[in-house]
Amino acid sequence: MASEDGEAYLKANYEEGIVKYFRRILNRSISLHVNRHCATT
Repeated sequence: MASEDGEAYLKANYEEGIVKYFRRILNRSISLHVNRHCATT
């Protein structure tokens, strides 16, 4: 029982970490795109 709770906890943290990771990449690529767009205009 305890091991199942531990796996669920790890899986939740793992998925949350992936979401944060992709969100960081998206924010970085968006900011780069915006900066490039502002630099060209």
